[in-house]
Amino acid sequence: MTKSKYLLLDANIVIEAHEQNFWQAILNQFRVALPSIVFHDEAKYFHSRLTVAAIDLVTPKAQGKLVVLEASVTDFAAVKGCLKDDFFNSIDPGELEAIALLRSGNFNDYRFCSGDQLANKSFGVMDLGSFCISLEDVMKQMGRAAKLPPHYSSKRLRQLLAEAVTEKSLYRIK
Repeated sequence: MTKSKYLLLDANIVIEAHEQNFWQAILNQFRVALPSIVFHDEAKYFHSRLTVAAIDLVTPKAQGKLVVLEASVTDFAAVKGCLKDDFFNSIDPGELEAIALLRSGNFNDYRFCSGDQLANKSFGVMDLGSFCISLEDVMKQMGRAAKLPPHYSSKRLRQLLAEAVTEKSLYRIK
């Protein structure tokens, strides 16, 4: 398990944390960042017991508990230059921004957390698997137990990163 106090979260983690009521715990125990696309466009609502509720990311940002990171055009271009077009175009924009941010070398303390299969595999294809952490491992670092779907497990993350190594030639240009 990669220990880190810096997390770069995908939208599905923000939503899951709100649905299972551990969002504040993550904010209190980690230095949390979101790709700007996740902050502005993707992590907007979650399902509560009887309704759909809005996600407030502005307040934790104003309190200094959340930072928003924005990849440059150069960072995106560097990722695009390494991947075949079909694969590049299949990656969710927020996840693509996370790849660009971590590939830039400017945020090496951060670990990316997502339950999305393609996002995690993309990190492996880009040789960035060491920057990934499962939600299961985040919960362990917080000393919390939660019932999580299998796609948030450490085992599944390891499987996806291993698959990426064997499939890399299908998706990479260089």
